[in-house]
Amino acid sequence: MKVINSFPLTDEILSEFREVIKGDFDGYRNHVTRMLNFCHYLLPDISDEDNKKL
Repeated sequence: MKVINSFPLTDEILSEFREVIKGDFDGYRNHVTRMLNFCHYLLPDISDEDNKKL
């Protein structure tokens, strides 16, 4: 399994909430990244379109 460390769209969306999330931002971003990696592991042939829906 190839681990993806950055999802640009996710980073873009989360950056809008940085001030609200504050000190929990890194943990929250890491959690979202981890869940997206699990999704990609379970759906290895996911299309780019479906990937954006995650």
